[in-house]
This record gives sequence, structure tokens and C-alpha cells, in this order.
Amino acid sequence: MKIRTAFTLIELLVVIAILSLLVSIIIPALKGARIQAHMAVCLANLNGLSKAYHSYANNNQSKLVNGDVPRYPGQQGLDLRTLGNRQPYWVDCPQDETYHYMGEPSQAPCPPTLEHKKLGIMRGALFDYVGDPAAYHCPGDLSRILVPNGLSGQDANPYPDNYSYCSYSVSDMLNAWNPTNDRRAVKKMTDIVLPGSKFVFIESTDNRGWLMGSWNFLMERTPPQSDTLAIWHRKRSGFGYADGHGEIHTWTDPDIIASAADPKRTWFSYTNTNSDDFKFLVRGYIPGRNTK
Repeated sequence: MKIRTAFTLIELLVVIAILSLLVSIIIPALKGARIQAHMAVCLANLNGLSKAYHSYANNNQSKLVNGDVPRYPGQQGLDLRTLGNRQPYWVDCPQDETYHYMGEPSQAPCPPTLEHKKLGIMRGALFDYVGDPAAYHCPGDLSRILVPNGLSGQDANPYPDNYSYCSYSVSDMLNAWNPTNDRRAVKKMTDIVLPGSKFVFIESTDNRGWLMGSWNFLMERTPPQSDTLAIWHRKRSGFGYADGHGEIHTWTDPDIIASAADPKRTWFSYTNTNSDDFKFLVRGYIPGRNTK
């Protein structure tokens, strides 16, 4: 009697169909698990940064650390030590080991390296409270892939370091760059009204290669505009609050979600000021009372 040792064509097709079905089930589940893991790390980062922000104020007579990240246009190689009265920024600009400014994306050497960006983080005023540059970076941050090369205007990014390692910006209303001169901006922790509902840190991107300045929200402009938002976690973003905790916000406004997917954007324009998301940003952005 002859023993059959091979699969028939029908059997092979059945096996392939079963494997394909299993793959179609497993891959989305793995992707979802990866997003959840990234979000958990991001939330831990924001909890740590927010506690560091709060601790800095407690140790400095309630004064808030400068929330700006300084830029010196046209001064690549500037010795930052020669600048008098430089404030202790929460994160400093990209720089080399000898404190020379390396942040101009349009000047050689170009762009600033990842090491230059990490040195800026490590020389920021919050680093003593945080202790790890990785705590400033969300593992779900896709700006390394999405941010185009601003020098050539191409969609591709030929420079692997032309992205922001730091994934978070500080609200400009909190002792930062505030072009609106809003009287509701504050410089002391004790001036923040309901600090548990006022965000300090927000996930953001900057297509110039690193996060410059602070997060600006011109909510009274027509239409309202803001610096970029980053939505890396399936319609969710992380926020760090003035009382020392972090939260994940789920976005529902389709225009905000769609705009965040555009790597070339530089500003958001809010088309629906009645949306829950817009109201959420307004509530969290205004830290102090209007003293007019």
C-alpha cells in the first residue's frame, strides 16, 4: 500500500487561508498593543516632567521655569556663555560640548545632530529633576519619519537627525514667549488658577527640525490658530498639568485630527470653536485671572 506524504493543493490552500486569517487578526492587535505601550511611556514622561516642573517652582519661591526654548537666528556657533543674563530655560537650544549654539537648520553643520539636541535637554533647568533625556521623547513620536526637510522643501527627509527629539512644548502663557502679552499669563505657580486643570506640557511638532520657542495659541484670532499639535496615539495626545500630573486626551474634532496628520503644517486653524476639543484647549490654556 502506497503512503501519501504530501499535501494536496486543496489542503495547502486551506492552510494558507487559515494563516492569512490569523495574520489579519494578530497584526492589528499587535499594532494596538504597541500604541498602548507608547502611550503608557508618554504618560509616564508627562507625569515625570510635570512633577519636575512643580518641584522647580517649589524650590524657587514659586517662580516658574522659563518655558521658552531659545533660538539665535544666523548665529550658528555662538558661544552661549558669552550671553549675559540668560535665563534657566526648561530645555535649552541644541549645542555642542563647549556650549556653542548648533540650532540653525539653514547653517552648516546642518542640521543639528541628535547629540546636540540631547545636550540642550540636559542643560535645561528641569533636567536635574528628571535625569534622563529619554523622558523628553515620546516613543510614538513619528516626526523622524514625517517631518520634511525644510531646507529643500522635499517631502522626503534625507537628514535622519532633522526632527525634534523633544516631543513636548510648554504653553507660552507660563513664563514663556507670549506675543499676545495676555494679562492672564503667569510667572509664579501661586498665580495659576486651578493648576490641576491647566496644562503645562503638550505634544507638539516643528518642521524646522527641533521644537523652538513655546506653544502659542491665538484663540481670539479669526479663525483661532495655534502652533502644531501632535496626535501620535490613535486620536489621542498627552498633556502635563501644573499640579504635577499627566493625562491623555482623546480628540473628537475631525478637523483637528486631519490637520495633525499633515507633516508640512506649521499652524493649526480651528474651524469649529464650538467643538469640545476647542473648549478643552481654551480651558487648559488660560492659567491666570484677567487683571485688566
